[in-house]
Amino acid sequence: MNRSILIVDDEPSICNALQRTLRRHSLTVYQANGGAEALKFLETTSVDCIISDQRMPGMKGTEFLGIAKDQFPDASRIILSGQSDLKDMEDAINVAGVRQFISKPWNDHHLLEAVNEAIASKPSLAIVTHDPPTAKEPQALVDIARYQALEKAIKNDELTLEMDDYLSMSAKYDSLHSLRVVWPQQPSLRQDDIVTMAKEAGFLQPLHTWYLLQLVSYSGLGQHNQILIVDLFDLRALENQSLRNILSLALHPEQKLLFRISLDDLRKAQHHTHLLPMIADKQDQYGLLLDIADKAINANDLNDQSIQCLAMSGAEPLLNDELMGHKRRALMAAAAKSSIKTILSDGSMRSQRHYATHMKFDFMKAPE
Repeated sequence: MNRSILIVDDEPSICNALQRTLRRHSLTVYQANGGAEALKFLETTSVDCIISDQRMPGMKGTEFLGIAKDQFPDASRIILSGQSDLKDMEDAINVAGVRQFISKPWNDHHLLEAVNEAIASKPSLAIVTHDPPTAKEPQALVDIARYQALEKAIKNDELTLEMDDYLSMSAKYDSLHSLRVVWPQQPSLRQDDIVTMAKEAGFLQPLHTWYLLQLVSYSGLGQHNQILIVDLFDLRALENQSLRNILSLALHPEQKLLFRISLDDLRKAQHHTHLLPMIADKQDQYGLLLDIADKAINANDLNDQSIQCLAMSGAEPLLNDELMGHKRRALMAAAAKSSIKTILSDGSMRSQRHYATHMKFDFMKAPE
């Protein structure tokens, strides 16, 4: 028997487009033009999944799905919204019990993934959302066309996240993976390049918000001993109470996270009222990864109890710097005394191994 989907949206064109996509995959699709009509329909017809628009006249999607949750609990619930409204997403989690989101314009592949997750016998948490950032006018004479292309890539769901793994001090250390922003149309650009472009164009915070929301899709998908490294390239994103609530409510309860932060940002965030309490409340689950890049720092900078891991560049240009090598050996010894792990986080795996061998570090690839 085919699975059934109810689409609730006051725009017929949206309903028809969704219906065409879903019917191609042997799904039975029904339509309703608002919450009231949908509730009446559900009184006589059971469905496996409800996809509801958020912005509808008369009854918001979260209000409708909150009622559906109580009256028709067997139907999975998905929110469809073209609005960049974190408060709506928070309400969807708290009021309607929604764990899946699809944004307009949607990507057919992500749409089908979300629906399959929703109607699975044991659905797992998966948020698929790409809030379109609003770019500000660049402040300098820069390549505006590239900024516009990046903004378009974010809006059209052309950016993705990929996982990188790292070398750690011991093969017994938990598997470490980092989520990296990738622009498939510009494969030569690293995440740092993309972040710099977003910063100069004035939409770094929306990009980081998108990145953190994507994190939820990856949370809990790895092995039980896997640790995800999450970049904090714009702390201001966490000033949004709704975003913090979403992360707190929606992240997989058994997923361990290391929030990567630079030394400069750590010093700025020593009294950060949003970041550090979030980590301090769940020290068994969350921690900071201090990325010193190509620097060597004083061991006193490791005194913060939230720091669980130290990352340093493993790039080959550092090989011939004897003074740097001496300082780093002392730093690693101090970190080990404080039970702080150390990893190499820059360059290819090959260059990391080369650097580790030259420095006489006992680095081994973390187990898969």
